Amino acid sequence: GQQSQHDLLLQSTVVNRKAEVVPNALLNSLGPGATALLRDLFMSAAGPNLRARLSHGELDFLAGPPASKPVEQLGDVLLALCGDHAARDYVDSYRAVYSTGARVRAARKELHDALVELSSVAKRWRV
Repeated sequence: GQQSQHDLLLQSTVVNRKAEVVPNALLNSLGPGATALLRDLFMSAAGPNLRARLSHGELDFLAGPPASKPVEQLGDVLLALCGDHAARDYVDSYRAVYSTGARVRAARKELHDALVELSSVAKRWRV
C-alpha cells in the first residue's frame, strides 16, 4: 500500500512549504552514523524493517537476541539524541549494513579477499 511513502523522513532532500527541494535538516542533526543506522533499521529491504514490523504487531520486544538487536539499536539512537555519550559513540561509528551500497561493498571485499587467497594458492603450486 503505502510502503513508498514511509521513507520520506530519511531522504537527503525534502520539499518545503514553498515547493522547493532543500537539504533535509534532520539528517544534519542526526549525523551520518545515526542516519545510516535508522535507514538500516527502517528502510533497507534486507534489514529488520522495524516500521512494518511495529505497525503490523510483528515485533516481540521481549525476545532475546538476535530478534531484540534492532530494538536495542533504535534505543541507542534515542539515547544518543538525548545526550548519552556511550550511545553517541556507538551511533556515530555505525556504518550501514543492509543498504544496497553496503551489501555491494561487503561483496566486493569478500571477492577481493577470495582472489588474494586464490592468487596465494596459485603461487604456491607454481613450480
